Amino acid sequence: MRFLTVLTLIVIGVAVSAQQAKKLPYVAGFTDVQVMSVDQRGIQIMHSEGLCYLNPDDLSDADKKNLAEELQLLEIRKAEYQKLLEAQKKQQAADAKKAKVDLAAQTKVQVNEINAMLKEFKKYNVYKMLGALEKKFGVEQNRNMGLNGRFRAVKSHLDRNYPLAKNRNALIRLIESKKKEVEKKLRTAAKKRAAEKKAKEEAAKKAKQQ
Repeated sequence: MRFLTVLTLIVIGVAVSAQQAKKLPYVAGFTDVQVMSVDQRGIQIMHSEGLCYLNPDDLSDADKKNLAEELQLLEIRKAEYQKLLEAQKKQQAADAKKAKVDLAAQTKVQVNEINAMLKEFKKYNVYKMLGALEKKFGVEQNRNMGLNGRFRAVKSHLDRNYPLAKNRNALIRLIESKKKEVEKKLRTAAKKRAAEKKAKEEAAKKAKQQ
């Protein structure tokens, strides 16, 4: 048997006061018993000490005879509840299957979009790739961010918009490799300019000394 909390006792007590409850002097060790309701949890009774639920194991043969109608109703309620649980399980299984199918479909769409970009972007330099992706994601093209800043912003959008497409990492690597190529060229050009500047300065210094 299960006893209810004080709060539940108070709430149900108010609701039960207007009902025509079945009354018995003695049931399962309790006195002044009133049958309040029957659901899958058991037969709910109010007695001299409070409120509780009774199940067949709590009852003597005499109690079962006195509560024959309630026990019959209890079996019906338990069967109804079991059907409800089974229906819920079937619905959950159906929902899980649908979610799996939807996830597979979404994954396919994302993978195909990334593959299309990979194919197209192989012909682009890093600036054109970043520009195309910034336009696609509605990112403001801020040239002051530099290549690294623009790359990080685009990567963030790719991760956020294509979470199911593992091949997005291939696209990110492609952009990064193109970025490194440009950075290498920029470093080489910078070194060349620095060397030319130094050579001019040295030539000017020698000319001045002569």
